[in-house]
Amino acid sequence: MIVAQGALNQYNGPFIKGHESWWRAVQRLILIYLAAIIFILFQTTDDARQMMKFLYPELGKKVTKEMHTYEENCEFLWENIYDNMDHYFVIHIVNWFFAALVVRDYYILHFWSILDELIGTLSIIKSKL
Repeated sequence: MIVAQGALNQYNGPFIKGHESWWRAVQRLILIYLAAIIFILFQTTDDARQMMKFLYPELGKKVTKEMHTYEENCEFLWENIYDNMDHYFVIHIVNWFFAALVVRDYYILHFWSILDELIGTLSIIKSKL
């Protein structure tokens, strides 16, 4: 409903190429996403994990030896890269594509992508300490 209201609302946004109602709907989706992220940031760690478990019931299980982890074989070989191409790889590509639609600047987009990977790596390192 919020997206439909945003698509029908007649105001000028920063994006004008293509159809304006499409960009207004995209802007509303981005605002909903940012509001959800901000809401999760103000939760405790346990509460945020429980919310993710509510959305994805397979989460919240202890990692066993039978589960695939990305730290099993870290050698930079084509076989390892190909074995690790799963839905997370596709999500990163799609995320980069939509970020390119929103940002539309070569340097900011690449800075954002590198910073995103650094933050992910640092969070993994922090969780292991």
